[in-house]
Amino acid sequence: MKDRVRGRFILAVLLFVLFVLFTLIVIRVDVQPIGPMGSSVGLAAINEAVFLFLGVHPFLFRLADWLGYGAILIGLCFAAVGLVQLVQRKNLWKVDHGILLMGALFLVTICFYVLFEKLEVNYRPILLENGLEASYPSSHTVLAVVITGAAMRQLPRLLPGKKGLLPLLELLLLVFMLAVILARLASGAHWFSDIVGGILLSCALVTLYSGLVLHLEKH
Repeated sequence: MKDRVRGRFILAVLLFVLFVLFTLIVIRVDVQPIGPMGSSVGLAAINEAVFLFLGVHPFLFRLADWLGYGAILIGLCFAAVGLVQLVQRKNLWKVDHGILLMGALFLVTICFYVLFEKLEVNYRPILLENGLEASYPSSHTVLAVVITGAAMRQLPRLLPGKKGLLPLLELLLLVFMLAVILARLASGAHWFSDIVGGILLSCALVTLYSGLVLHLEKH
């Protein structure tokens, strides 16, 4: 158990480092004014190539938005479970630690979202109603991976003895996560680097979450 916990924390640190390095590359490497209104975009060659190959698809843009609401609904379901446990056990610290940490994970995710709204590493490849909008990292990607990753980590504890049901639920969550990522990329709402950055950041957060849950289970 101790080695597993250490391994998760080391992997989380490595993923965070990769995310920071990739972000610096996006900021510094091959920056060209290929975006709307002449906005500059890092890794311009690969981003432009992927964008031109996939094109813009409004239906997929709306689908990704609806799937994003689905991710929020999944998170609310776990919040409801935590609330029921709080009412039944009458003590916040008796709520499953995985659910409490999930709430902290979502707060950290929101903090990253606010941070990158201010930093504006890249703007979207298309103009929306509000004009230029920050697009790095893809918030839909981060949300989908964080929520599904945390959910898959928590399901075995919430559904003990349901070995036949767990693989099906995990498969559905995995398909849901991939659908959000692919729909967001193929819709034309994000550059390819936005998706990659979102995957790196969210995987780092989920790995850290998993390590913390294992650490608490150990004690």
